[in-house]
Amino acid sequence: MIKHLKANYLYFLLLPLVFNFLSNLFNGKISMENFQIYDVISSILIFLFLYSVGFCFKLVYKKMTITFGIITYLFSFFILETLILFFYSEINLHTTFIIMNLIWLLFYLKTKSINKIIVLPILLYFSMTYLNNSFIDFMTINTNIEGDVKDVFFPNTLNIYEISYSWSILNPTMAGYPQFMSYIDAVIYKIAFGVENYSYIKSTSLVFFWLNLLLFTEAAKSKKLKFFVGAVFSLLIINSGWLQFLFVASLMSERMAGYFLAGILFTLFKIKNLPSHDASIIFFILSFIYITKQFFSIMIPVLFIIFLFTKSYRRESLFLLISPLLNELSYRTYFAQVPRDHHIRQIDILDTIQDIFLLRDLKLGNINTILKNLLIDTPFIYFLILVISIYFINLYKGKSSFETNLYFFLSVLNLQLILLLYISAWRNMELDSPTRYIYSFFAIYFLIFSKSYEKLHRY
Repeated sequence: MIKHLKANYLYFLLLPLVFNFLSNLFNGKISMENFQIYDVISSILIFLFLYSVGFCFKLVYKKMTITFGIITYLFSFFILETLILFFYSEINLHTTFIIMNLIWLLFYLKTKSINKIIVLPILLYFSMTYLNNSFIDFMTINTNIEGDVKDVFFPNTLNIYEISYSWSILNPTMAGYPQFMSYIDAVIYKIAFGVENYSYIKSTSLVFFWLNLLLFTEAAKSKKLKFFVGAVFSLLIINSGWLQFLFVASLMSERMAGYFLAGILFTLFKIKNLPSHDASIIFFILSFIYITKQFFSIMIPVLFIIFLFTKSYRRESLFLLISPLLNELSYRTYFAQVPRDHHIRQIDILDTIQDIFLLRDLKLGNINTILKNLLIDTPFIYFLILVISIYFINLYKGKSSFETNLYFFLSVLNLQLILLLYISAWRNMELDSPTRYIYSFFAIYFLIFSKSYEKLHRY
């Protein structure tokens, strides 16, 4: 009896979220407008194509994950274009898209074990674009364009798609604001629709609902844990209009940054006796987290230091420097006349550090306001309590691993950076954005729970 209860307590942990969801559903507090049928079907079509690409990648690199294959595929267009810009300034996404897909095709055709399977993503691609464009008039177009989406992400994505990445950087809507995430959004739209002009179509964001579920499915080992994590993620998203806006229904970058970081790191730790070649690829792709968004850019130098002093990853960790170096070179050559580091330019770093250490000019009350804003979403707070609890139980029992410790450390570091910034340099700014930066680590929180739970319960 005790063994039976122990085996099923995950379901008891799920009950509060289920009851909360049902209560909100019956009281009309849940909106499903972000899950319209044509948007959902379109997002599934995009997901299936990306899954097939990631599946082919995994057939070549057998120890890798499908998720990492998808991330590598999406990043590859940006990597190629930034390299070409050193020699040819007129390159645009549409040309890059053709060249990079031809490179991928030739790469797979040369791999005898999968040269026949490559027909699958090709068929899925043409089926997806045909169906998407046939039913585009029934999809949700150009909604949720407000706030940072209206000021930054939408115009950047439109400029990258319709003109070029180079032009968008040289003629920015907000000088120095990173545009890597907008480039990825433009790539996804190119994959899904491939039309001449850009419009924001909700399915290009909704696809991250399925991509996150795939990530959690690959990260969890047992079927029961896969179901639990997937159910928690689904309930939290569906139960909150704010989380829907951030993760599945807008161009906000939160839905991508955490997913990319989590997908790359869990792949790194998943592989036992990681070959040096595979480790180099993973660290190279991980280095591009540096140009995703504020706070995440700090994670790469921190990770470099940590891995540099970790014997099993020391040599390959040098690949973490590639994206920062490439970014530095680009702003010294073809982007030399563009001011960069928008958020850093707003801050007197030395003065801010002195304020923090000398406890002067700090608005400590902002911490209370930020935490109050976070507490509004009680289901998310419940999940966060579960994550913290199981991590410390794991730590207390001596079962914590380097992997889970790193995830937890990065999460705490992210929170500390947010709080420090908003009580010092950004003390007079609005206090809704800090919760977004905390939610950015959404996928990492799920990895902490999954890995901690597995350490406590061997299946």
